[in-house]
Amino acid sequence: MRVVLGVAVVALACAVGLVAAQPTLVVLLTFVPQGDTDVSAVALPAALVARPIDLRLSDGRELADPRVLGAGTDDDDRPFPIHASIDVPPFVDQAIGSLIAARRITRAPSARRRLQLRLVRFHVDERNQAVGSTYSAQVQFTYAMTDGGGATLAEGAAAGTANRYGRARSGANCAEVLSDALRDAVGTLLADARLQAAWQSDAPAPRF
Repeated sequence: MRVVLGVAVVALACAVGLVAAQPTLVVLLTFVPQGDTDVSAVALPAALVARPIDLRLSDGRELADPRVLGAGTDDDDRPFPIHASIDVPPFVDQAIGSLIAARRITRAPSARRRLQLRLVRFHVDERNQAVGSTYSAQVQFTYAMTDGGGATLAEGAAAGTANRYGRARSGANCAEVLSDALRDAVGTLLADARLQAAWQSDAPAPRF
């Protein structure tokens, strides 16, 4: 009898553990922009496009768990966390690379200009509705453009947002709205007049 009871207790404990772990929504991060915002619509000077950039990204979100993306709610309005399946900064760096490559901008470690981006927000909220859910995402960077000697030529920030309606508790919808917000943020960044002026200026080239 004690053996049977012990097995039952262990089984119950395992079941409780599974239930406790289930609420976390794990998002397979893929860059899948869906909206109408198009970074290619940003008009860039030909002189800027012709000048390579040393673009570097750092994570400034200061989260205890860097894979936390946000939170959602279930049918009973109980919150659950949303996590990324992979590390966020490499994903963001690769997505930015694809966006600027589409504008024929070249990344090069030996470039005259270094653009240091600091990711300060990469967040998604899911809110359960009577049917489906609404999703909202925010992406924000700070930036510093420096010359070859390390002197700061321009500083600023860029942000992007996106909203959409989708299925309840959908990792795919989370990835889509985050992708749209990221594309929006990069478009805002490239349109920054101070950034463009510093990018094209004749400050000294890098010293190696």
